[in-house]
Amino acid sequence: FQAAADLDPNYFTKEGFGALVARFGADVPVELSTPVRKILWDVPGVACVTDRGTIRAKAVIVTASPAVLAFEEIEFAPALPDTHFAAFFDLPMGMLTKLPVEIRGTRLGLAPFDDLLIERLARHDIYFLCFPFDLDLMVGFVGGDFAWEMSAAGEAAGVDFVVDRLCA
Repeated sequence: FQAAADLDPNYFTKEGFGALVARFGADVPVELSTPVRKILWDVPGVACVTDRGTIRAKAVIVTASPAVLAFEEIEFAPALPDTHFAAFFDLPMGMLTKLPVEIRGTRLGLAPFDDLLIERLARHDIYFLCFPFDLDLMVGFVGGDFAWEMSAAGEAAGVDFVVDRLCA
């Protein structure tokens, strides 16, 4: 975590955030694969209805995407005000696709945590974070409409794109 400190505000850990949460939340009971179906917020505190029962708490932090909220994948009782739904629909949703690749035998003249931006026409740019934590890894990032295209094209197309850009 400290090795990535200069990447503010894009901190990350070598082992991943799941490992960080597991380590610091080791004493907190956690249930995975337990989606909240309904949030009751007219009771003292809140009650979250899940497939495994109801969880009661003083408060809840909802981290669902705007689309999940806009299309009412989580029911709220009482219903949220119409202004909330208008806000959910008005929030722009972008896409960021990560394309990690293992690079062995060369560092291409780059140091750990170097940035590399390869710009191309039609906004087909790709940004690389190079060799984080001194691993044989480069992580490419594409965004916007092109990220949606890459996601739809599949893994093989993503690998081809990354290899093509790095070789060029």
